[in-house]
Amino acid sequence: MLLKMPLLFRTANRSIALLILAFFLGSIFLLKPRFGGDGFSYYAWLRSIAIDHDVDFTNEYEQYNTYGYWTAVDWSAPTDKPANPFSIGPALLWAPWFVLASLLTLLLGGTLQLANDGYSFFYQILIPFGSLIYSLLGSLLLYRLLQRFFSRAASTIALSGTVFGLMLLNYLFNESVSSHPLSFFCITALYAYWFHSDRFEQPIDSFFGGLLAGLMVLVRWQHAIFLLPIGIIYLLCNRNLFAWLLFGLGFSLLAIWQLIAWKALYGNYLYLPQGQEFFIPLSDVRTWASRIPLLLFSPNHGLFYWHPLALIALFGIFMLWWKNRELCLWSLILFVLSICVNSIVWEYYGGWSFGARRLTELLPFFAFGLAALWESSAKLLKIGRHITFIAIGWNILLLLQFIGRQIDPAGPLQFPAWLWGQVTGIRFIREAIGQSAVFSNLYYGLTQDSAFYIQSFLTVVLFTTLFLALIFFLSWRERDESYG
Repeated sequence: MLLKMPLLFRTANRSIALLILAFFLGSIFLLKPRFGGDGFSYYAWLRSIAIDHDVDFTNEYEQYNTYGYWTAVDWSAPTDKPANPFSIGPALLWAPWFVLASLLTLLLGGTLQLANDGYSFFYQILIPFGSLIYSLLGSLLLYRLLQRFFSRAASTIALSGTVFGLMLLNYLFNESVSSHPLSFFCITALYAYWFHSDRFEQPIDSFFGGLLAGLMVLVRWQHAIFLLPIGIIYLLCNRNLFAWLLFGLGFSLLAIWQLIAWKALYGNYLYLPQGQEFFIPLSDVRTWASRIPLLLFSPNHGLFYWHPLALIALFGIFMLWWKNRELCLWSLILFVLSICVNSIVWEYYGGWSFGARRLTELLPFFAFGLAALWESSAKLLKIGRHITFIAIGWNILLLLQFIGRQIDPAGPLQFPAWLWGQVTGIRFIREAIGQSAVFSNLYYGLTQDSAFYIQSFLTVVLFTTLFLALIFFLSWRERDESYG
């Protein structure tokens, strides 16, 4: 009987069990029920198509934008509809959670007096929860991917630092309704499948790889750069024309929906919704190049300034040369390409942002670097545990400052005030917990309407049920395998 226990809870998989537990506790104590910032407009695609059956965002931007989040309501598309410069990929990934929220609202909405308008209780908790689950799945896939090249100990430390010690932490719980956790999931899923299928060895693998690639680009268009290693290796090593066609078919089946969305909203299949003024002219190489060091080292959301662990990860990528030269080379090339692409916009710092949020796309490759560094010697592996623990703690304290607005979310860190804030910012843990779905509903139950007690209880029950279903599914899938 013991042999049939879920593999996730066998000793060899305690790291995975702890990871799932961390995500579960985060969903209960920290997950914020909010469509805020850019996420408000990303979600507008899904809500408008599903509820209003159109791509006119007037009511989303004006009627339902209670907190005055930034939208493109002042930007008029050529079709005279309010513009939406954000991609449609997140809407596709949130669709299953939207359907579940719709069903629950139809079932319980009358009792709880909930409007089935896309913004009521179940939508507010399940869309952020969906992003959290995608982040968890991305983490599990990354862990398996790391174990193809590194020891379990090095993989565990690297994964922990990557997920909780860098910018992703904010987009797990505080701002889940955004493209960044979905970017992490899609890029990791594509590369995990690339290696798992031995570089799309079978023609059917090419088709599914194309689907994953299409989904990745659909989430953020700039992710096309991550097709470069796969495309070059695939073309050089696979001379099967049928496999190429299958990959192209899978890619087109998903990527085409962005073109269709642009056509419906802007009147053209190919369109630059942000406008040319959003980007630094390619001819202005000097200005463009000046943004690169700022993107990396500036107090204004510079990658290494906000998250020093990323600099350690970059050093580890160079160390990867002695472990896997191909992986090292492509990780460095993608790092350079990502830096170049993200520095070509005038607002290089990303506006309202926890660190260099647009560079979340590099996290799987930072994980390779961290794992390579920690595995290079037994002494470094031991040191790596301590560094990772410190980096995670430092990142949590910085996030608490971010949540409490002790630092400017849209501006630079002010030295030395922000360093002192790493000590005093611990007080914002109450605010972080108080803004979560469970405890905000509990608070409203205490101060306004006892019906919110029911919503708080339903949130706990729903999150617990969905996590147990995920554990059961993963255990079933892994019953003949082990994560190592």
